[in-house]
Amino acid sequence: MKNINILVLIYLIFSFSSCQEDIDIPITNQEIKIETNQATQITSVSAKSGGRIPEIIGALPILSRGVCWGANPTPTIISNGFSVDGQGTGDFDSYIQGLNPSTKYYYRSYASNEKETVYGAVKNFTTLSQNPIVTTVSATSITESSAKLNATISAGTEAITTRGFEYRLTSASSWTRVTITQTTSAITHLLTGLTANTAYTYRAYATTVLGTVYGTAKTFKTLSKTPPTVITNPATSITKISATLNATISAGAEAITTKGFEFKLTSASSWTKVTITQTTSVISHLLIGLTANTAYTYRAYATTVSGTVYGALKSFTTLSLSQNPIVTTVSATQTGSNYSSSGFDYDGTHYNYNYEYYCKFEFRYENTQYAEEIGFSIDGDSYHFTTKEDGLKNPEWIFFSNSNNTTITYQAYAKKYDGSYIYGVEKSVYLYYGGKNNNPQKKYLDLSIDESTPVRKNIKKQSDNNNKISTAVQRKN
Repeated sequence: MKNINILVLIYLIFSFSSCQEDIDIPITNQEIKIETNQATQITSVSAKSGGRIPEIIGALPILSRGVCWGANPTPTIISNGFSVDGQGTGDFDSYIQGLNPSTKYYYRSYASNEKETVYGAVKNFTTLSQNPIVTTVSATSITESSAKLNATISAGTEAITTRGFEYRLTSASSWTRVTITQTTSAITHLLTGLTANTAYTYRAYATTVLGTVYGTAKTFKTLSKTPPTVITNPATSITKISATLNATISAGAEAITTKGFEFKLTSASSWTKVTITQTTSVISHLLIGLTANTAYTYRAYATTVSGTVYGALKSFTTLSLSQNPIVTTVSATQTGSNYSSSGFDYDGTHYNYNYEYYCKFEFRYENTQYAEEIGFSIDGDSYHFTTKEDGLKNPEWIFFSNSNNTTITYQAYAKKYDGSYIYGVEKSVYLYYGGKNNNPQKKYLDLSIDESTPVRKNIKKQSDNNNKISTAVQRKN
């Protein structure tokens, strides 16, 4: 019976063909053949695979092809990850992505037409472990001898056993390693003892059982050493034989070992050095024994282990011997009087034998740099003060005792360096007893002075040092 049916079918086909020669006969679907490629380029998160689809005559067109993968031993495009890598037959590549480190994956190729999806053979691979991510960050806090190294380190699948930095001179080949105990992702290390104005290269690192991972190498350059700041200031208190040198010195990167001045005749070539022990930034030095009316040049200096830094050159000229000081005698005023309580009464009258008068004397001096000595005289007795400053000499108190109401004469003077004297105008003051007073007291009277005169107070200087002290002058008749 089966054979009869086949014969009938053949007859019908030939009969239809003879009648319809231009009609195509439908081609039945052929089974898809597909191969799966072995995975390559395996990392901790990806791999490469693909497949091959041979061309089959009469097969339906391949509309989609690729690879599917997953933890399931029989992955499909329905429930697992998959790639789409073109259409048609032939060879194709597929990339498997988004994987987890240290994980076993199953994969196989696939091909789909309008009727079905066919899969290739199942294969597998295991992703690699993930290394730490090490990022070298730019150095900060760079000085002449130090710098801070910075980095960020993110752990991978394996524990980090050591981490830190490696550094070297950029011109060198060998590295010096520094191990960091910090466990945070951001790590730092302060390098010290570096050489100024020098290039260094460094990189961060992290080590696991898989090995050592390095960050990108970076470079920094230490700063040049900051020298001391040395400023030569103008000379002051210039006389015919002396001058005060002045300067301002600020330390730089290194400690100052010595500092001071160098000076010379402007016309000369060799310098004389003066070392100053003052520890303040503002320093000064009094030069003495200079020649009158002569030009001198000087400069400040500061020395460190790296060398000596000099300030700008400055010059001054000592004063001429022909200059005269200006001496002005200022009017004095009695400021009080009293008498001792000793005495006797006679017929109701009290007789005193010890009178005391208090008087305030002031003298104005100008251009005293031309004088060797300045002072004043009272009734021929001299009181001198070895100051070279312009202004007023203001002794505290001068009193005269055992004198009845009386008049005294006084005048200011200046002794020049050549031994001659310049005197102010001689003046006088009348001293009087202020009346009976069993409890002696001072009566203070202010001396009238022209306050618009730009002067400053003079006070006595001791000859063996520069310490200024005030003094009171006494005279007893």
